Amino acid sequence: MRELHSLRDVVQFTGVLTSAGVRAGQALREPTARTVAAFVPGIPADARHSLRSLISALGRLPSSLELSARLVGPASGRPPFVPNIQVSAQPGNALETVLNYFKDGVPLPPAIPLTLANGNDIGSGSIIPATFNEPGHYQAVIARSGVTSDGFTIVVRSLAFTVTGPGPTPPPPPPPPFLPTCSVELASSGPAGGTVTEMRIFGGGFAAGEPVQIIEGIHLHAVVNADALGGYSVVIGFVHGAQPTAHVVRAHGVRTGLTSNAAGFSA
Repeated sequence: MRELHSLRDVVQFTGVLTSAGVRAGQALREPTARTVAAFVPGIPADARHSLRSLISALGRLPSSLELSARLVGPASGRPPFVPNIQVSAQPGNALETVLNYFKDGVPLPPAIPLTLANGNDIGSGSIIPATFNEPGHYQAVIARSGVTSDGFTIVVRSLAFTVTGPGPTPPPPPPPPFLPTCSVELASSGPAGGTVTEMRIFGGGFAAGEPVQIIEGIHLHAVVNADALGGYSVVIGFVHGAQPTAHVVRAHGVRTGLTSNAAGFSA
């Protein structure tokens, strides 16, 4: 500890006129022995009555100010990224701990600096998390101030983390599977005569050579193999009465399990 002879020496030694520990709206401290004794952690009550006692108490303060800070968890990630920062508690001679964030070397507004509780009261050491949405390189700069037997002291630790970009654009979702088709028309041979009407049922979209069932409700009318391109065609005779009867048919692939749209007609 350097020699202190006057109140001016004590004021300069302790940093009582700095902004350390001053909250928003508070006035700066007065350069008095009483103010110094109230400002410096660890000054006993019986050392506040004289300048000599105060100087003696300053010489018995801890010789160092400790600060341990770390990132818990990943140091990079995509937005929104929330760094988990933990700061050690400091018993005894710490005044305050202040956190500032920088992005690519530029201080970040608006809630910066974030002043933590007095070093004696940090408790678990966890900092209220901040969320970062813009990609870039960041630094969390933690500064702890206090008074040691060597005078007013500031210890700084810097933690780096990175917010990455959104990453490559994901590929578009695959198109929906092509569903088989089914259409119906009057067979070119025309009506079979009597009570039977021949209809051509045709379509595509099945596997090459796949057996295709022509179904009406639960009734299986026919089975035909699809051609090399997955198409099919079959002529089926439908019995009709005095009045036309509505029919709805579908084509179903035996191997693929795919079923076509419904095709309706009257016969």
